[in-house]
Amino acid sequence: MIPADKNLSNLKQVIRGTSGVQPALFIPDGVFNTLILKQLDMFDQPSEHAIVKSHQCIAEAIDMIAAKALSRYPKLECEVVNISKDFLSKQSRDAKEFMAEYLEVEKSYINTNHPEFIERYQVAAALFAEPDE
Repeated sequence: MIPADKNLSNLKQVIRGTSGVQPALFIPDGVFNTLILKQLDMFDQPSEHAIVKSHQCIAEAIDMIAAKALSRYPKLECEVVNISKDFLSKQSRDAKEFMAEYLEVEKSYINTNHPEFIERYQVAAALFAEPDE
């Protein structure tokens, strides 16, 4: 998920530039954290968009169901729709808050001991060890 304007040689240059005169065996923590946090920040907009879209779909479903099932009772239909949409709005706000907190938790702790992380790190380390051509 590296943005299109960041190509591999730029990434190599950033890592090499932070390691100083002697090349580092591992990617420096500062570079690693910066890159990972930027990637995690990219989830903010899509997650909020998904919550908004879900809210819209459920609101449409409420309208369709209420119109079909309660059309003979207009006052009851209106009341059911209002209560349902109020509840849906509250749940959407809660979902947005939860998602923001969840992303903050993910940003605060990155498990670098996870087997997948170690495996992918080894692949990345091998890639960065190759000389530029």
